Amino acid sequence: MMKKVSLLVTATLIMMTVFAATISAQTTVDIMLNGKSINFYDAKPFIDSNGRTQVPVRFIAEGLGALVKWDKSTKTVTITLDKKEIKIIIGKSSYTANGKSKQMDTAAVLKEDRTFVPVRFIGEEFGARVNWDRLYRMVYINTIKEQEDSKNNKINSESDYQKEMLTLVNQIRKKEGLEPLEYDTGLGGAAQVRAGELLSNFSHTRPDGTSCFSVLKEYSISYRTCAENIAAGRANPSEVIEQWMNSEGHRKNILNPSYKKMGIGYVKSNEGYGHYWVQLFIG
Repeated sequence: MMKKVSLLVTATLIMMTVFAATISAQTTVDIMLNGKSINFYDAKPFIDSNGRTQVPVRFIAEGLGALVKWDKSTKTVTITLDKKEIKIIIGKSSYTANGKSKQMDTAAVLKEDRTFVPVRFIGEEFGARVNWDRLYRMVYINTIKEQEDSKNNKINSESDYQKEMLTLVNQIRKKEGLEPLEYDTGLGGAAQVRAGELLSNFSHTRPDGTSCFSVLKEYSISYRTCAENIAAGRANPSEVIEQWMNSEGHRKNILNPSYKKMGIGYVKSNEGYGHYWVQLFIG
């Protein structure tokens, strides 16, 4: 079995369409927790002098399901989740986890009556995966557990993964001033077929030798322009999106203003690269 390998391929079929996009300067930091944008309504995340993304700890911790308590007299935050208890003191980079002293790489601060801590620290302390998209200044925090359906190699939380990927794509499009993509169930069905085909042939050419776009005809999908992004080897939607956004061809498909609808396919397998993803776009 191939491990720690990921592949990306993009294909685009364009008819009567022109694409142009620029990467805009970003001044804010957006936090996505399990595919959902966190609304920091009174105190916003920021990047400190050490280059670390600081976030209001209560928003993240409670989003992870933790209980947060604040002791004003000692300026101490106590965060409890399951059997883990973390204590953080304002102005210090040291903290305790179940009584054991540990170190953050930057100090906790009090700002706008909120306790700010490094986002990677709080996420990873409670078992979440944290990824940083420098280009779009987005932090992805993920705790969703995969559940394998042994019968058809699809995950039981497939709809959650579809929603998460759609949210991530539309969050990025919003930053570029683009209209959100609509999720199309027919297109999603076609994408799921394509994801299954990638197990035997990781290519934009289908196992029968036809183009990847022939699946659209099978689903009676009309379009003027279309594109396909495929990837393999990554288990998490945010990691796949991050890879696609770091690839010019895939990024252009995601940010193409001509595309109006998207479908998503995902298959988990014990063979090959393990995880196979497909995005289909139409306009």
